[in-house]
Amino acid sequence: MKTRNIKTLTVSTIVNIMNDLKKKPLFRIRIILQLLSCLCILFCAKDPEPVLMIDLRDDLKLKGTLSGTVTDINGKPLSAVSVTLEGTDNSTLSLPDGTFKIPNVASGLYTLVFRHYSYKDTTLKSIAISTNQNLIISDTIEMKSSKAKLTGRTVSNKQKAVPGAGLTVTYQPYQTLSGDSGFFSFPELISGQINIVAAYRGIGWGEKKLSLQPGDSADISITLDNEGGSIRGRVIGADNNPVKNKIVSTMNGAISD
Repeated sequence: MKTRNIKTLTVSTIVNIMNDLKKKPLFRIRIILQLLSCLCILFCAKDPEPVLMIDLRDDLKLKGTLSGTVTDINGKPLSAVSVTLEGTDNSTLSLPDGTFKIPNVASGLYTLVFRHYSYKDTTLKSIAISTNQNLIISDTIEMKSSKAKLTGRTVSNKQKAVPGAGLTVTYQPYQTLSGDSGFFSFPELISGQINIVAAYRGIGWGEKKLSLQPGDSADISITLDNEGGSIRGRVIGADNNPVKNKIVSTMNGAISD
């Protein structure tokens, strides 16, 4: 009832103002002020509309988690493996026991990517996450090493074992001495084209070239059937970059620094 009376009064007031406008043009300022006052009354008389409240925290409840374990091919847990949901910003690192957990994963179909500098990148495709699901990958993710393993034996031109021969892998920071019965081992070579040189002073030197892929393992024999001479090469650091001003000497005929 109060609102209806206000609206009736307002209409009557507007009619009176229009009549005054015709009779008394000098009162235009007063009329304008009265009109503004009427508009304010009409606006204030409206009932307030309800405000819609949205709780954004409910959105977090709709997301799930993804967890699992990553190891090498021998079952050894791998730490510091980067685990990423491809196409998203969701990522984490595996713990010392090889476990990982990615929280706040929206529902959808994902590809999981595992990266480590000593291992080949590994992917796990078609991982489906449902609303508010805690998905544990039941199968252990096994990563293959990006390095190669090389073992072998140094022998003379008469195929007799040469223990104590010096061995150097060209363009890689690896060198060793052959042990008893001439056996040697390079457990973590950089995969690719491998050139290994072996020498023993007074017997001779030899070399072997081969190609190794990540995770490969090979066993070779190097025959020291070349007479002594000159050896040229370059010194590189652990980062595989050339190193200047290093003193180069021989280790039973093999290059060392």
